[in-house]
Amino acid sequence: GTPTILKIQQLEKILNEVFKSFTFEHGFEFTIDGNPESLKDLVFIKELRRFGINRISIGVQSVRDNYLKFLGRI
Repeated sequence: GTPTILKIQQLEKILNEVFKSFTFEHGFEFTIDGNPESLKDLVFIKELRRFGINRISIGVQSVRDNYLKFLGRI
């Protein structure tokens, strides 16, 4: 999935539950998956950082619009 398609408020609810349920070591790598279009804007990315996310894995299926349309991707 691509969690960055969610609104920041939705992600916050999910992440609050994750942090209630699990203990993490200091300095752990916290990665979220996203597509270039789903990363919205700098404010959104700063909010991800506020949640402790320190790595974004960016998936690019293609840079050709006609291929993306065929795949049903943005």
